[in-house]
Amino acid sequence: MKRRNPILLIVIIIIIIILLLLRYCSSCSGHVKPQKDSLVQYKLPEYYPDQLVVLFNKKPSASLINKIKGDIKDSLGTEIDTAGITVATCSNCGTGFYMELWKAKNIHSYLHAEPVQGGTHTDNTKTVGDTIVTMFRNYKMKISPGNGKDPNQYTLVPSDRIQHTKDTVTVALLDSGLDTSINNIKTYLWRNVKESGNNRDDDSNCLTDDEYGWNFVDTTGNINDDAPDKHGTHVAMFIINEFQRERTNNLKLMVLKTHDRNSEGSLFNVICAMLYAADHHANVINASWGFYSNFPPLPDGGKTGYEPLDSIITQVMASKGILFVTAAGNRMASEDEKAEKAGIAVADLRNLKKRNFFPACFATNGNNVIAVTTVTDTAVSPTQNYSSEYVDLGVLGDRFTDGFLMFKVPLMPGEAYVSGSSYATGIVTGRIAAGSPTYMYNPRRGGNAYNKTPFFQALGGGLQRSAALRDKAEVKDGNYIKHR
Repeated sequence: MKRRNPILLIVIIIIIIILLLLRYCSSCSGHVKPQKDSLVQYKLPEYYPDQLVVLFNKKPSASLINKIKGDIKDSLGTEIDTAGITVATCSNCGTGFYMELWKAKNIHSYLHAEPVQGGTHTDNTKTVGDTIVTMFRNYKMKISPGNGKDPNQYTLVPSDRIQHTKDTVTVALLDSGLDTSINNIKTYLWRNVKESGNNRDDDSNCLTDDEYGWNFVDTTGNINDDAPDKHGTHVAMFIINEFQRERTNNLKLMVLKTHDRNSEGSLFNVICAMLYAADHHANVINASWGFYSNFPPLPDGGKTGYEPLDSIITQVMASKGILFVTAAGNRMASEDEKAEKAGIAVADLRNLKKRNFFPACFATNGNNVIAVTTVTDTAVSPTQNYSSEYVDLGVLGDRFTDGFLMFKVPLMPGEAYVSGSSYATGIVTGRIAAGSPTYMYNPRRGGNAYNKTPFFQALGGGLQRSAALRDKAEVKDGNYIKHR
């Protein structure tokens, strides 16, 4: 038998050890890379790379900022240049919140831990002295796509020609903006009376000429809707239409542009817009957008894992007397493909108990979030999400065409139809805001925005129940309203 060379055997063993070390170690800096779930890219909500949102419970000191940057450097090593981090803040300096958007190559990689069942995070929140620091990726807040096109010119009766018998309600529209060229549209708009359009920051809130709201995408007072399908404008018309029909409360629409012409908005801008709405005393927020999470579904009563968005909506906004009306979500081809790769069955793609969509899945009994979908009197639209745990209310569609439940676009001549939980949300926002007195939103006047039940009761006979929707566990208690 031929004798093996022991030196060669030792060399082979050394080579194998080196290869194993190279596989599990990073560069020569010696930083160990965390192991990642092979499916994490499909489970994660889509986010903006190279960005990190940092929220402080109090104004951070320079030493605290340096410590955080040091932690990031220790974690990522040569993968990041912490000296090159750029910092943006909410445009509105009157929020009282200390939130910053940090940008640098690979900075998003600092957050290795992601939401798991039960909503736990391991690395996202740190306590340094008496300061709580929460960090999270800048998730993309996508508009649920409908199939509508930009219609012809709307026809609006001036707001002052409609006899309103009760209160003035302010609705904040967080969307792609509003077509400000529509005749008489400004009679329905909220106006910041402290601003005069003189190219100065008259009210000292760090925003110049925020007369009718603010454009958080481009950081200007130009709130015009530049989305090709005029998504924000459509939603606004559904809201205005309900006020014209009810003739009870007067509407002031606060336009906060959070989404660009590609129908994408960032979590950072959305939170900034919500804080602006709170600072300027909005009563209702309309949020016809959201993001999917393909992590294990939330356990009953469990935390969502998406702080601080959850607490800002369900606690901060509620404490300010703000009702939050949001879309249950629609079918999105690219997002559904990710869900299937993450192991979610095709039959479960629309079921919010099996696959979560936020902010809709912040809606639980007793809080200020109302999640909305489109229904017939026996079933939810096949293209929209459902769940008797999270979806509060359906809106009866006007017709069913090519697999879509659709609504007739109001306030315009001719026939045009659009589909999507976005527009159902606008209808519910308009119906509730038009008929609910303002004291219901104000805790100091006996109202309680932490509890949405009285707002359903204010719908009176307009609130109907479907045994089929209830028994199939598609909408809470089978609740729905008619569009027309």
